[in-house]
Amino acid sequence: MLLKRRGPYRRFAAGRMAWRVLMLLVGLAVFSGVPAAGQEPGGDSKGKRPSVYDSACNWKIRNLEGKEILFSDCKGKVVFLNFWATWCGPCVDEMPGIAKLYDSINRDDVVFLLVSNENGDTVRRFLDKHRLPLPVYLGGDNVPKLFKTQKLPVTYIIDREGGVSFRCTGSATWEDPAYADLLRNLTKR
Repeated sequence: MLLKRRGPYRRFAAGRMAWRVLMLLVGLAVFSGVPAAGQEPGGDSKGKRPSVYDSACNWKIRNLEGKEILFSDCKGKVVFLNFWATWCGPCVDEMPGIAKLYDSINRDDVVFLLVSNENGDTVRRFLDKHRLPLPVYLGGDNVPKLFKTQKLPVTYIIDREGGVSFRCTGSATWEDPAYADLLRNLTKR
């Protein structure tokens, strides 16, 4: 017997449940030693996983006040790295969720880097209009090959050793407690 659809909420609720199950599976994979996508099991001959800092150590990003930081300065911390743009609908949709996640996490342990390649004034107007107090940086043209993508938004969660623990292409519901739990668990490793 086929179930009848009872409006759009049923589909939305099923989608949220599927998303939570997926996050649970990702969490289990991360904490059971399964390598992230694109990584070889066991890392190099010394048993060390590849680090994003090996190929992106000289990457400079600039905050909206003009202060430059080196990506390698984040080494030893968990990093939430999000590439986005003001003209990108899915990017705009996920920003309030990122703001809630940002507010719920101890920022001594997790570094949030929201990187746009747009003009600083455009980004500043967008943040002011939407009242988003987020740490936004301008990436410029020197984005490392490892992080170059044709799709936005794309988010990487990087562990303390520089391993990519999670990658998400497309919009996500970052306010879901599973993401905060993932970040907190990574800070304990």
